Amino acid sequence: MIQIDYSKIEINIQKITMSFLSSLYFYMMNYLTALFNYGYFSYNYAMLSLIVMLLGTFFLIKYTYSVCVKTSLVPLYIFISLVLISFFTRATSALICITASFVYSLYTLKLIYDYGLKQSDFINKYRKYIKFENFIAIFSIIFIIFLFYFLFLFFLNLTFIANNYIFFDSFFYLPVESGFFNVLQYVGNTFHDSILLFYILFPSSILLIIYTFYAHFLTRSQYVFILCPLSEYGQIPLSIITSKFNGNSNKALMLAWFKENIGNYIKSVYLDTENKMIIFENAEIKENYKENDTPILQEESTDYEYVIYSLDESIKKIDTLMARVVHNGTHLTGVLYNMKSYLEKINILHKDKRKYNKNIDRINNRYIPYVEYLVDTYLQNILLRDEKINQLQEKIVESLNNILEVFKSMYESNMEYIAFNIENEIDAMELLIKQKGL
Repeated sequence: MIQIDYSKIEINIQKITMSFLSSLYFYMMNYLTALFNYGYFSYNYAMLSLIVMLLGTFFLIKYTYSVCVKTSLVPLYIFISLVLISFFTRATSALICITASFVYSLYTLKLIYDYGLKQSDFINKYRKYIKFENFIAIFSIIFIIFLFYFLFLFFLNLTFIANNYIFFDSFFYLPVESGFFNVLQYVGNTFHDSILLFYILFPSSILLIIYTFYAHFLTRSQYVFILCPLSEYGQIPLSIITSKFNGNSNKALMLAWFKENIGNYIKSVYLDTENKMIIFENAEIKENYKENDTPILQEESTDYEYVIYSLDESIKKIDTLMARVVHNGTHLTGVLYNMKSYLEKINILHKDKRKYNKNIDRINNRYIPYVEYLVDTYLQNILLRDEKINQLQEKIVESLNNILEVFKSMYESNMEYIAFNIENEIDAMELLIKQKGL
């Protein structure tokens, strides 16, 4: 399988979510550190704010890593650095948190604005994959909602600074005589004893409304922007989309999640639950097949005319893999040899090469690319010479044996069907002979 280039994803809604959550994190961190450092509340409240800070930090680092791991981890390093600086300082922690929250807010708005400009070109390019009856992505509405929400948070930050400017008099001078400053200080004094309620719980309740709009107008269709640019690879591991099903997961739940988040918004795509792969079908070939009732032929080669519904090319690929496996001295020769044997038998049984066959199509477009990926990974791990990957190698061998069992079952089901037809024809002929008295 070709190494997937994730830089092709020009519109990544998860980056907006990551930046938005980072802005809110540092906004909340400002007040939680105030509760913890300056003794606004009792010891129990201080410990509670510490626990909340640690839990929030853990989950946001985990989410940031999941977003950045396929491209660049620089945003994660920046976030962790800011957290450490703000957490282990006292006098400057509020200043750092407010500044970080403001910068992340600007970056969030910039992402929404840039993605909104790219949306038209994206839709025109991937129109054939998008189910427009369900697809909703309105960046302008989210930009306006986020802008007003960030301005509201910024105003709250100013009131906090105005009321607690004594904490910052070592770093900069605040003009306490201005009328605007007096207004801010009045608001800050009014809610001085209600930090938890006014500065944390009140913005959090508004956040629920903001998230409802955000989910409706953007996040519902976020996988469209991820999968469509990667459709050229034919199949994409489900693990790059979500980590929910990395373990042994219920197939029914997996299919339900896929239908709700991907199947409702993208055409010509299905989920291979066995291998946890998202497969893009060749929509053009399927449409032509329905219209003309004849398959489309691929381009002629110098040696033979390769037809879509033939396993000739797949058998050649298995031969190539076997040569590589033998050259590297691995134990995969047996399973690949048996695969080739069953493919040759299935190919012989499929006499009419111009007639569509579900098994032939699945072998060519689903199983063989995955076999190539598994063998490539196995050989690459051997070159690493790392004893820690033995368990991974065993899983690869197990997956190859499972695919071999699929080929075997395909062949045996064909043989049973042929045997059933032959027996029926023989019985019918014998009955006819008896009726004629011969």
